[in-house]
Amino acid sequence: MHHEVQLHRNALKFAYASALVGKPLISVIVTAYNRKEFLSQAVSSALRQTLPREFYEVIVVKNFEERKIDRWLEESGVRSILSEAPEQGEHLAAALEEAKGEVLSFLDDDDMFSAGKLEAVRSAFEREGVVFHRNRRAFIDAGGRLIGGEAARPAFEARGSEPGALRKLIGLGMGVNSSAMSIRRSALDAIGVERFRRMRLAVDSLYFVAALLQGGILVYDPRPLTLFRVHGNQSFVNTGSIDVYARRRCDSARKFVSSYGELMKVVGGTPYEVAVKPLLIRSRVVSAVFCPSESKPTMRELAYLLRRQNMYLDRPRDFLFLLGLAAASVFPPLRGLATRAEYELNKSARRERITPMRIILGSGLQIKEP
Repeated sequence: MHHEVQLHRNALKFAYASALVGKPLISVIVTAYNRKEFLSQAVSSALRQTLPREFYEVIVVKNFEERKIDRWLEESGVRSILSEAPEQGEHLAAALEEAKGEVLSFLDDDDMFSAGKLEAVRSAFEREGVVFHRNRRAFIDAGGRLIGGEAARPAFEARGSEPGALRKLIGLGMGVNSSAMSIRRSALDAIGVERFRRMRLAVDSLYFVAALLQGGILVYDPRPLTLFRVHGNQSFVNTGSIDVYARRRCDSARKFVSSYGELMKVVGGTPYEVAVKPLLIRSRVVSAVFCPSESKPTMRELAYLLRRQNMYLDRPRDFLFLLGLAAASVFPPLRGLATRAEYELNKSARRERITPMRIILGSGLQIKEP
């Protein structure tokens, strides 16, 4: 009963603050699927903000019940939603049914916010026309130790329709990693829940596309307000044999092909399909390499992907690796070599304690790291 009263009080304070200040309030949506070990750290980081608690709420969507965790969430005034669906789109839909904020900030269960994250987000969305905010990330290991970060670039903002802006926004990685993103809810409402429920993965691309379609201002914030954790339970991290690695890559590639396919139904035929189509084709390349039964991409698709690669990759070796995977996707004898090459590159990245995101293709946009 005490916990229900606490949740009710938090909801009242949130509603009162909204009516009082007339400024955008924030719903932080934390999602966890089959992973418990980092969830309390993620939620704690959202609760320990410089922004007063009455200006934001925290909602956790997870597919498991854990008595200790559930009790702590209740005591902390955090709403918890149980969703056993495997689709990220379904988790988002469940959260949107509960969320009261005009602005949505996302946090994966293994990442964390810096203390000033939500204050920066609120400040950005107080400006008229801002529909999307994406900040730079610092990288941490499983123990929370800093191991690197995205390259620092000057602050930037633009509407996607402005000349040259879309290319710049994609190059800044604006569609990468939900934990670094915040969006005005109206942008997702305009798309409609039913159009993204079936997305298994790639909801970060969904948020980016929704913001572009809304026509508002997208803001790149160079401050490292998100801590992105690199650890052994991520699909792009190699912690097992080459056979295990190949199976994981096949499984994730198939999910990305399906998810980007759903997103193309939303953005296809618009000027913004370039933010999704190369990712769909790249995922099909990876699927063809790691999943023997999958169909290979067409030569036209490969030509389109290679023409667009400079929007995502800025180093010659990254392009050469993409070219090698593309060749392996259409010439089966090369697939074993490509699998071994990616596996070894991943192991090397782990030894150097850097994130292997740069060398793994088909798992979303590539960040141009130092």
